[in-house]
Amino acid sequence: MATRRKSHLWNDEYREMKLLSGYGTSWKVVLLLSIMLPVGLFTGLKLTGIAPTPKPETVTLAPVVWQFNRPSVLTETNQTLNATYADDAGKMDFSVSTGLYSPPDIAIRIYTLSVRISLVAMPVKGVFSIRSILVTFGKDPQPSAISVQLWNLENLSLAGYSEGEQANIRLLGNDCSVGVHCWFLVIWDLFTPNNITNSREVTFEVTYFNGTAYKRIVQPFELTLRGG
Repeated sequence: MATRRKSHLWNDEYREMKLLSGYGTSWKVVLLLSIMLPVGLFTGLKLTGIAPTPKPETVTLAPVVWQFNRPSVLTETNQTLNATYADDAGKMDFSVSTGLYSPPDIAIRIYTLSVRISLVAMPVKGVFSIRSILVTFGKDPQPSAISVQLWNLENLSLAGYSEGEQANIRLLGNDCSVGVHCWFLVIWDLFTPNNITNSREVTFEVTYFNGTAYKRIVQPFELTLRGG
């Protein structure tokens, strides 16, 4: 009888140890899943571009102002506005050039101004990777519209653009420490007589990574065509 009771005790202890072992395994599995699932989810979101970039430090530069009296005849305005930003990581050169001003004719019954915008960004040392570039054309107080005609991109991809009263151009970088260059030719259509003043703010917003943090540089250009 003593031997049988001892056998029962061993069986009870074995079952208890097995049960505790099962609880321990389940606890480890739950802990492992609680770590792996968020990491996997965040990685997936980052790869698909859904995960947001941490809020960058924003540096807004002084606007570059251009004013020009609206001519009554076909005119090459030939004005170039430049701005530069540089820090320990990289350098950016912004440019807005105004070109041909055209009065209405048989084919085009509105005034137009061609505008070329460009950006060159180069690393200085260490990490300097462009995350995104946004160019916005602020609303004109008078009726007018922006249309995108031509562009050229180096180490950038076109994410999209919109045209009309409030237009924009969206670019994505390749997250590598290499130089980037882009230029766009846009047409500013003026739906107003020659004696009306039109104005727009063309703004560059460049977000980049310098190895430790994201930064955003904002460079505005103020373009005004004064009515004569």
